[in-house]
Amino acid sequence: MSDEFKFKLRVEEFQDAAEKLAQYSKRDGETFMKEQIRGFIRHLLDFTPPSRGSRRGSKAKKGGDMAITADIRSVFRGVTDPKKAEADSMQQMLAILRSQRRSGSMRVAKGGKKTKAPRALIAELIKAKKARVGYLASAWASAAKDVGKIRVPAWVSRHTAPGSTAITVREASITATITNAVEWAGKVHGLRGRVNAALRAQSRAMEKRVLFYIINVKKKSGFK
Repeated sequence: MSDEFKFKLRVEEFQDAAEKLAQYSKRDGETFMKEQIRGFIRHLLDFTPPSRGSRRGSKAKKGGDMAITADIRSVFRGVTDPKKAEADSMQQMLAILRSQRRSGSMRVAKGGKKTKAPRALIAELIKAKKARVGYLASAWASAAKDVGKIRVPAWVSRHTAPGSTAITVREASITATITNAVEWAGKVHGLRGRVNAALRAQSRAMEKRVLFYIINVKKKSGFK
């Protein structure tokens, strides 16, 4: 996250699963860690807005577009006569939109008085905001470049938000620090829960692989 927004993650389950799986892996420690981080980042992409677990891909993109349209139209009312406009520039409209956001959220509060603005500018603002959908998630894709390539949707890969991964190798341990450096990441409601959900998802994936190896070992040894 940015320097102003940090939180603790529940890594115990992830660490435990990784230690168990590493016993069956033929890869060296750093390569093994990079593989698990790539898996974690794939899950991060599935949990970062507008994605939400099972809602991903084109459905997530569509949901993000719809949320943008709904928010902007709940703040502004279109007028055709420029003289009736209360906001007549993109800068004014962006400032008004930011002022209407709910506390701790990127979404706006509903039910307030709408500001009159030229219809053409409202349409332009919606188009510009839609073009930014996927920017936050692209920081995770940027972070993944340090540990290997992963596939991401085109509406995410069109952006290059700042992100990085640092692997630290010590004598008895290997640690990883993943950074999403988007300035407003801390304002995204529920992001910590989403990141923890991605950790749990990767932990379960590792646990399944451990079970697969255990079953294969039993079959080869003749145990039932």
